[in-house]
Amino acid sequence: MRNALLSSALLLGLAACGHGSSKSNKANGGSTLSAPATPAVVRVNGEVLPQADIDAVATELSVPATSPEAVDTAIYLSLLKAYATKNEVPLPEGANLADTMNQLENAVFDKAPPPPPGNEPYIKVDHAYLFLDKVTVKADKKKSKPSAEAFRKAAAADGAKPFMTIFEEQKLKGAYWHISDNEYYPTRFFPWLLADMPLGETSKLNITTEAYEIVRLKERYEAKFDDRHGWLQDFLKAQATIEK
Repeated sequence: MRNALLSSALLLGLAACGHGSSKSNKANGGSTLSAPATPAVVRVNGEVLPQADIDAVATELSVPATSPEAVDTAIYLSLLKAYATKNEVPLPEGANLADTMNQLENAVFDKAPPPPPGNEPYIKVDHAYLFLDKVTVKADKKKSKPSAEAFRKAAAADGAKPFMTIFEEQKLKGAYWHISDNEYYPTRFFPWLLADMPLGETSKLNITTEAYEIVRLKERYEAKFDDRHGWLQDFLKAQATIEK
């Protein structure tokens, strides 16, 4: 998924209470000792959200486990999983937290009621995204390009074949592929797509600072909606009881 959308899926910017360190003064020296922050017990629909889940999110986001970003992202992830399970949607295992949440959002979005009208056009695409190692990005570009180009050529040769099927058939190299069919994105996330790109056509190989990317355009929608991620988050939270 486009990295800008991934970032918005992870850093929710929700209001949450912080937990400061407790302090006590020694009588003989007046020095200060700081006790570690105690994680709050978080309950979602009456069930305690495992601290291990919050810790795992915090590790991927590189923030403290007591931070609003970690807690609120873990809550949102649990709501996505619960809604997916309720609707018999298989839980994905992405290359990382952002990829997993992206795949969950796309799956849940198809099962949720349609969002209200907004002001942003969107498209439906098949999407392949080969992540590049940030440390060795220059070498990784050269090493990964043959796999990405092989995928693009196969997709262009058969416009009806799902990207997931192509990926399974190609057995392509590259540890961090994101492959998905029938994803929805605001059109602005693909400025490199030609405005007149025909439906069913596969894009040229796009290189970003973080990935090789291939897109097959499936639909353009005249109906519009605002921030899809924000709407889905609000929809799931409205149906849940959250205590923290």
